[in-house]
Amino acid sequence: MLDSDEDLMSRVREDDQEAFNLLYRRYEARLRSLFVSFQCAFDDARDCVQDTFVRLWLSRSTYQPTGTFAAYLFTIARSCWIDRLRKLHCRPLEAPLGDGDDPGPEESPAGKTARAEWVPEANLMLEYRRWRVRRAVRSIPEPHRAAIEMVHLHGMKYAEAAQRLDVPIGTVKSRIATAVKMLRERLKEELL
Repeated sequence: MLDSDEDLMSRVREDDQEAFNLLYRRYEARLRSLFVSFQCAFDDARDCVQDTFVRLWLSRSTYQPTGTFAAYLFTIARSCWIDRLRKLHCRPLEAPLGDGDDPGPEESPAGKTARAEWVPEANLMLEYRRWRVRRAVRSIPEPHRAAIEMVHLHGMKYAEAAQRLDVPIGTVKSRIATAVKMLRERLKEELL
């Protein structure tokens, strides 16, 4: 039987190198794919994965299994990516984007460059949140998942979803309300 990630991390807290290696093998490819999805070059993605696991090892004594290990690891990965962007001097725009009528200072060449440099960090945050939402949606029971996907992801009207699911409209509404409660619970850290 395979040890859970949380069990392995508990062993890592006790300086178990083999448990650490198992976690690395489980998550290395997923982390690399995540970094590549943020427009990170392959070599940079590999470096970010290494940085993530170095930080994991260095912070092992403070690990508390209050949530899933994956969420803990991806939080470290997000911090590594943000730190890498800061080293590259990527900064958000100081002024909000205009409404399109007046180009304003953010449309200067320097403003365009700053906005282009900020995109990877914004993409990282957005992709991380999307990943968490997709994972949370996959974790809810099928009837609720189907209803919320049809209405909120595919843009169907309640009546259309009810017809496809062969249930009354009230059932679709109830399933969506229950699904939203479940998603809020699973994503409560994200909502803070």
